[in-house]
Amino acid sequence: MSLSSPPKIPFIRRPWFAFFSSMRFAVALLSVLAIASVVGTVLQQNQPKQNYVVKFGAFWTEIFEFLGLFDVYASAWFTLIMLFLVLSTSLCLWRNVPPFLREMRSFRTQTTAKSLAHMKHTALLPSSLGSLKTEIAAKYWQVNGFQTRITPREDGSVLLSAKKGAMNKWGYIFAHAAIIVICLGGLVDSNLLLKIGMLTGKIVPDTSSQYARDFQAASRLSPSNLSFRANAEVVEGQTIEAAFINADKGLLLQELPFTLELKKFHIDFYNTGMPKDFASDIVVTDKASGKRVAQTIRVNHPLTINGITIYQSTYGDGGSDVRFQSWDLRGANPPAMLDAVSQRAFPLDLGKEKYQFELGELRVFNVENTAAGEAAQHDVRSVAQPKQFQNVGPTIMFKLRDAAGQAHEYVNYMLPLEREGAKFFATGERSDINAPYRWLMLPADGQNKLDSFMALRATLMQPEKRAQIVQTAVSNVNENMRGDFKLAVENLLRQFAEGGYIAINEHIQQNVPAEAQQKTGEIMYQILYSSMDVAL
Repeated sequence: MSLSSPPKIPFIRRPWFAFFSSMRFAVALLSVLAIASVVGTVLQQNQPKQNYVVKFGAFWTEIFEFLGLFDVYASAWFTLIMLFLVLSTSLCLWRNVPPFLREMRSFRTQTTAKSLAHMKHTALLPSSLGSLKTEIAAKYWQVNGFQTRITPREDGSVLLSAKKGAMNKWGYIFAHAAIIVICLGGLVDSNLLLKIGMLTGKIVPDTSSQYARDFQAASRLSPSNLSFRANAEVVEGQTIEAAFINADKGLLLQELPFTLELKKFHIDFYNTGMPKDFASDIVVTDKASGKRVAQTIRVNHPLTINGITIYQSTYGDGGSDVRFQSWDLRGANPPAMLDAVSQRAFPLDLGKEKYQFELGELRVFNVENTAAGEAAQHDVRSVAQPKQFQNVGPTIMFKLRDAAGQAHEYVNYMLPLEREGAKFFATGERSDINAPYRWLMLPADGQNKLDSFMALRATLMQPEKRAQIVQTAVSNVNENMRGDFKLAVENLLRQFAEGGYIAINEHIQQNVPAEAQQKTGEIMYQILYSSMDVAL
């Protein structure tokens, strides 16, 4: 009894090979890539996380980040799809290229007369044509663009084979090869090698270093890195020789084969304050040869050197001298001046309380839609919504961080903003980065300053000053009513000094019947405004 093993099935005939090399599988992958590319085009990629939190909220930001939608083209699932597309297209070429090449070289010289008769395009020449020389027929087909071959046969006949369009098969081959090349380029650009290095532990993102010199060898990438997208902030007069790559909630230091010095930054604005053009004068020095290249780069006008393209993506404050005028809102102390530098941190001693004073970016131009406040009076169903863009002046953001690490974030407008026909200085505050700002609006005087309001506030905060105001306010009141009126003015000024309009409204709601609250409020505010006129 003899046993024989089943015949070995070739790779190209196995079910898994047929599935991965099928047109349906490749089209499905291309469709998913197309949809993902739309997401990557519509949704701005690789922005700071807080930008997405402001736009989508904390919940959806976490979901989108988990799905990799903020860096679609470098996400694991996008890379995996491209790998499968390369595999599918390669298998398709493996299966079809050999028979295509054989068909392109073949003239089917073994075809029988019976087979020729059953072909779709067949014609039988009548005998009246006489003897048609083979060479003449071959010449005829060659003139019409056919390749020909004359083959003598065993029965004494001669077979003239002609074919045309064999080169069309190269279109199929080149199209599939182009897909492979494009996907391979996408894989390289998606930091595939970087991801493999991180999975194997050879590359470790840094999560603690403050300066480039502190990065360890495992967190540094050599200048020979095939592909990367790195960012670096450069201040005027500063020279850099490395850039940073965001990787897995950490940073990698990408060393550059050259140094880059920012000589001068230029910016131009429209009349509305919108940026019109910004450019950078840079000098690039090759580390190996010492060759220097000086050029001005702009948005969409990059510089390519040593295979590395340098783009100017945005601009910001690199550190500016600023002076703060600090007002004590808990007392009547005179304002204090505080000199600092933006984008820096300083210790701040407020007596019993000590803080870290962390300054953010100084934005000299801030363009806002000043017609937004009129939206409530405008028909929101209308296509033409009101828009009136205006530069509202410089702003600066800063944080006060206590010893426990808790921070309050503030944003200050340096020029007064017009709201409902009046001008106010605006200061926003929040203790949670996911929360909206709470705004303190302080009225500006005729000289667009806070001096009048602060002087009035300082006066109202001092009991002896309030007593003088009360004495002047009641001097013209009938003696029979002077006592009650004096008490009312004293209480109003004290409540307003301690809690503003909110304290007065709460007093009315708690002590006055509901049907008389409106009338009482009007009288109390008339008394208050008359008293403040005396103070001013």
